[in-house]
Amino acid sequence: MAYSALFKNLIQIYMNDNRIIVNDVIRITKGIYKGQLGLVVNYDKDNKFYEVKVIINGMKMLYKYNTLILCYRNSPKAAELWENLIDYNQRELIRCYNDIKYIRENFEIDYFICNDLVVNTIRRIIGLVQLSPNNGFNWFYANKEALSIIFYYKDTKFVIEYCRLISKTINEEAIIRLHKAAWRD
Repeated sequence: MAYSALFKNLIQIYMNDNRIIVNDVIRITKGIYKGQLGLVVNYDKDNKFYEVKVIINGMKMLYKYNTLILCYRNSPKAAELWENLIDYNQRELIRCYNDIKYIRENFEIDYFICNDLVVNTIRRIIGLVQLSPNNGFNWFYANKEALSIIFYYKDTKFVIEYCRLISKTINEEAIIRLHKAAWRD
């Protein structure tokens, strides 16, 4: 009896300590990931920032102490299991961003759609593999409106005519290839 009471007191002391340390699972209260869980990876004592890996996609973000709520403590072994979950979620995200159907369906609603995986997938489909990464992003942003039209409308003739009007850097052959790939059943 006395042993279990002592153990409960130790657990309460351990959990009531509100300091956030490495390997803790936290809930983010501000920013783009508000309400999401994260794993504390590092703590910068000089600037008082926590480096947090968001569990749903593995992105590393910096947060101040007052934007995090401690959910529970982790041992190093439990943190390793969380890392495995994060790795799985990252693989799923990579699979989605390499799929033209996912890109088409989520082009307007996915906040992170402009990333190197999506740019490379689109460039591979239309045959623009010779561009450097920075030029690829520049091309993506220059043609974002045209890409939005390609992914939104199924009518090929309308898409070609509209894209000719709004974009001078994307040719008709590339429009047709991307449109066929995006709307393939």
